[in-house]
Amino acid sequence: MRKNQWMLAALLSLLIAGGLFAWWTVVRVDRELREDLLQQARLVAQSVDIERVNALTGTPADLDSTEYRRLKEQLSAMRASLPPGRSLYLMGRRADGSVLSLIDSEAPGSRGNFPPGQIIAKPSDALLQVFADKTEALDGPLGDSADAQGATQKLTRLSALLPVRDTATALSGLVTPDDAQAMVRKAVDFYRRHGRERFIKECNDPRGEFRKGSLYAFAYDHDMTMRAHPVLPELVGQNLLDRKDWSGGKYFRKEIQDMAMSMGRGWVDYQYENPANKRIQPKSTYFERVDDLIISAGAYKGSGELLAVLGMGVDAGDWQWEKAARSALPLGMMLVLVIGALSVVAINRRVDASPKPLLRRLLLPLMAMVLLMMLGAGALLWQQQRQRLASEIAAQTAMVRRELRVDLDNQAAGLSMALQPIAADATVQAALRDGDAERLLAVWGPVFKTLNRQYKLTHAYFLDQNRIALLRLHKPERRGDLIGRFTALEAERTGKTASGIELGPLGTFTLRVVQPVFKDGKLVGYVEFGKEIEDIIQARLDSGLDLAVTIRKEFLDRPTWEEGMRFLGREAAQHTALQNTLQFQKDLLNAVPSPIFHKDAQGVYIGSNKAFDGYLGLPSEAIIGKTVFDLSPPDLAEQYDQADRALLNNPGTQTYEASVVHANGKRHDVIFNKATFTDSEGKVAGLIGVILDISERKQAEEKLHLAASVFTHAREGILITSADGTIIDVNEAFTRITGYSRDEVLGRNPRLLSSGHHDREFYATMWRSLIENGHWYGEVWNRRKSGEVFAEMQTISTVRDDLGNTREYVALFSDITALKEHEKQLEHIAHFDILTSLPNRVLLADRLRQAMAQTPRRGLRLAVAFLDLDGFKSINDNDGHEAGDNLLMTVAARMQQTMREGDTLARIGGDEFVAVLIDLADPSASEPLLTRLLDAAAQPVLAGAAVLQVSASLGVTFYPQANDVDADQLLHQADEAMYQAKLAGKNRYHVFDAG
Repeated sequence: MRKNQWMLAALLSLLIAGGLFAWWTVVRVDRELREDLLQQARLVAQSVDIERVNALTGTPADLDSTEYRRLKEQLSAMRASLPPGRSLYLMGRRADGSVLSLIDSEAPGSRGNFPPGQIIAKPSDALLQVFADKTEALDGPLGDSADAQGATQKLTRLSALLPVRDTATALSGLVTPDDAQAMVRKAVDFYRRHGRERFIKECNDPRGEFRKGSLYAFAYDHDMTMRAHPVLPELVGQNLLDRKDWSGGKYFRKEIQDMAMSMGRGWVDYQYENPANKRIQPKSTYFERVDDLIISAGAYKGSGELLAVLGMGVDAGDWQWEKAARSALPLGMMLVLVIGALSVVAINRRVDASPKPLLRRLLLPLMAMVLLMMLGAGALLWQQQRQRLASEIAAQTAMVRRELRVDLDNQAAGLSMALQPIAADATVQAALRDGDAERLLAVWGPVFKTLNRQYKLTHAYFLDQNRIALLRLHKPERRGDLIGRFTALEAERTGKTASGIELGPLGTFTLRVVQPVFKDGKLVGYVEFGKEIEDIIQARLDSGLDLAVTIRKEFLDRPTWEEGMRFLGREAAQHTALQNTLQFQKDLLNAVPSPIFHKDAQGVYIGSNKAFDGYLGLPSEAIIGKTVFDLSPPDLAEQYDQADRALLNNPGTQTYEASVVHANGKRHDVIFNKATFTDSEGKVAGLIGVILDISERKQAEEKLHLAASVFTHAREGILITSADGTIIDVNEAFTRITGYSRDEVLGRNPRLLSSGHHDREFYATMWRSLIENGHWYGEVWNRRKSGEVFAEMQTISTVRDDLGNTREYVALFSDITALKEHEKQLEHIAHFDILTSLPNRVLLADRLRQAMAQTPRRGLRLAVAFLDLDGFKSINDNDGHEAGDNLLMTVAARMQQTMREGDTLARIGGDEFVAVLIDLADPSASEPLLTRLLDAAAQPVLAGAAVLQVSASLGVTFYPQANDVDADQLLHQADEAMYQAKLAGKNRYHVFDAG
C-alpha cells in the first residue's frame, strides 16, 4: 500500500513538473521569437534607403513617384527574403499628431495594403511611443486597423516597430565623421612611412588601402588641384579651388586651403549636392596638411530627425505555428518521459493476473506514439534549420544590397561629375543644337578612348533633344535610333541628371548616367556615360561572397550578344552539356593546388594535373607513359615503386612521408596520399595520388625551435598577451628590466607597468595603430616593480590567424632610460647657457620667431631689449673671473625674476643679455618692465667681503613696424639703441627710432 502511495506521489510530482516545464518552454520560445522578429526588423531598417524615405510626401501623389516605386520594390524584395507571413510597412506622423501610412510591401488592393496618406484610425500606444521616444518596441498581437477603403478590420498580428532617423550613419553608408578622421590619419601615417610617390599610387587605387566602400581619402596640393582620388579619377589634375558643387553652395575648398595652411588640420562643414541624386545634404570634411599635400576625407551628416517608423508584422496564425514548432520538441520529449514513467508505474503495480494481457496490448500503441513523436521531432528540427538558414541568407542579402547600393552611388557620382564639364562646354552645346556629329566625334572621340582605357568607360552617347542618338562614341557608325531607356526617359521627364542600372541586349548590367544639356536655358540634347559594373561585383567576390545573376535566354538577341561579348573582350562560344562537364572536370583538377597523378596497374603514368607538371618541371607529354624510374633518382624511384606495388596488391588507401626532387632541383619533404580505383568490372585498374608538400611545415618547426631560443636569450624584453590583453608569456630580459618575475605577471594585464606618464589619447592612438596597421612603435614611460620610472623603446605587433582575427599581441622593448637622460643633457647644453641656465642665442632665435608670428594675429606688440652690463670688465680684471661669474649668475637670476610668464630673457655672450617682452598693448606698456630690468642689474652683489655693483645700458625696439623686418634686424636695432644708451650716460634705456 505504501509503495503504491509513493509511486502515485512521484507520478503526481512528475505531472506538475511537466506542466511547469511546458509553461516555461512556451514563455521562453515566445520571448526568443519576439527577439528574432526585432532582429529581422533591425536588418531591414539598416537596408532601407533613407534618401528615398526623405523623398516621400505621405500623399497619393507618391504613387506616381519614381522614389516611391523603387522603395516599394526594395520592401517587396526584402519581404520575399524573410520567413513566410512577414509584412513590411513605413508610417509617418503629421504636425497635428495623426499617424499615416507612407508605404508597405503588400500588393495594391490586397488585404493589409495601405495607400500612401491613409490615416491610421486607431494607432496603438506602442506605435505612438516609438514616435515620441524614438526607441524600438513590439506591438500586438491584437489590433484594429483601417484598410484601403477606410473600413475597420480586425488584424491579428504582432509587429516590431523601429524608428527610421536621418542620421549620418544612414546617409553615408556607415561613414561617420570619426571614420573620416581615422581614414585621414591612417593615410598621413602611410605617407610618412612610405613617401609621397607610394602614397599617391595607393590613394588612386580604387581597391587600395584608402577606399573602404563609401569611405575614402583623397588628396589636394596646396593650390587645391586634385592629386589623388580612388573614386573619381577623372578629377585628378583638375584645380577645384574656385568650383562650387552646386549653384547655392560656398567655396568650401578655399576654406579648407586657408585652414590647412594656417592650422595644419581641422574640419570644414558645408552644404553639398550629392551628384548621384542632386539632393542638398550637410557634409563635413576632415583634412591634414603633410608636406605639399592636403589629405582629406568626408562624411555626410544627418539631421537626426525621425523620418518614419518601420514596422514588420507577422500574422498571428503564422506566429502561433512558429511558437508551436519551436515548443513541440521539448514538450514532446517531456511527454515521452511522462509516458515512460506511466509505463513503469503500470508495470510495477500489483494487479491481478487477468488485466496483464490488456497492458501488453497497450504497450505497442504506446511505442508507436513514441516513435511518431520522434519522427515529428526530427521534422521540426529540419524545419527550424530551414528557418535559420533563411534568416542568415536574408541578413547576408541585406548586407550585400546595402554595400552594392553605396558602391553604385559612388560610381554614379563620379560619372555625373565627369559629365558636368562636358555639358557645360560651349562646343558640345553648339554641336548638339546643330546636330554636328562629326564635330563631336573629332573632339571627344580621343577623350573616350582614354577614358575607356584608363577607367573602363564602355559607353558614351550624344542625344539630341528628342533622344535620337546623334553619336555613339563607342560605335560611331551606329546613329539615328531613338533611345528609350529608363535613364534617358527620367532625364527627359525631370530635366536633371538621371542614373540607374540597366540590362542591355548583351546580357550585361551597365551603370548609366544621363545629363541634360542646355544652351541659353533651352534643352539642346543629352550626354550619357555608361560603365559595366563588373569591378563592383568583383569587389564583392574578393570579399568572399558568391553572387549569381541568371538571365533567361529569350531576353537576349544571340547575334547582338556575341557581338557585345567580342566588344568586351570575352568568349562568346556555347558548349554542349557534355563538353561543359568534361571541361569542368579538367578545370577542377587543374584548379586543385596540390599535385595529382594517375597510374595504371603497371605503375605507368596515365594522367596528371598542372600542379604536378609544375612540381616536376616537365610538360604533361613528358610524363604520360613513363614510370618513376624514368622521372626520379634511383633511390627515390625504388621507394615509390615498392609503395605502389604494396598498394596495388592490397587495394585501398595509403599514406606515407617521402622526398621528391622539385623542379628547382631541391629535395622537398612531402606526404603521399594514394588510393586505388577500379574498372567497369570491379578490377583494380590503377591508383591516384595526391602530394602534400610539407617542406614549409618542417622549416616552420625549425623556425619555431629557433624562435624559442631567441625568445629565451634575447637582450630585449619580450611580452606576449592574448587578444584581450592578458599576459601569457615573458622572457628573462623582461624580468631583468622590470623586476617582475614570470610567475608574478602571468594572467595579469600590462597596465601593472603603467607609470601614469601618458594620457588616454596616447593609448587610444596606440590601439588605433594596432587595429588599423597591425603594429605600433614608440617610446613609453613605465614603472619597475621597485617603483622607479624608466623609459623604453617599444614595438608592439599584432599576430593574426588565417581569417584575420587577432590572436596575440607581441611587445619587444629595450631600456633607454640612460639614453633619454643623455639626450636631456645634450638638449639643455644646445639651448641653454651653461653659466646662468638662461636660454642661449639658438633658443632665443626660435622663441623670437614664434613671438613675431603670433603678435600680429593677437593685435598686440612685442619689445626686444638688448642689455649690456656697465663696468663688468673692470670687475673681471680687478676681482677675477670667479667673482665675475658669480656676479653674472646673481644678476641673471634677479633679472629673470622681473620677467612675466611668456617673456624670455637670454644670455647671448659675455655680459650681454636680450629680453623679449610679448603681449604689449603699446610701447609705453614696456616702460615698467624695462625699469625693473635696470633696477635688478644695478643692485649690489656680495662676493665674500667685497661688494660688487654694476649698472646696465639697455636698447629697445618694437614689433610690428611700418616696414617688414625679421628677427636679426630687430636684434640689430636693439643693439644700436643700447649703444645710444651708453653714450647718453649708461644705467638707462634708449628706444630705437624705426621711422
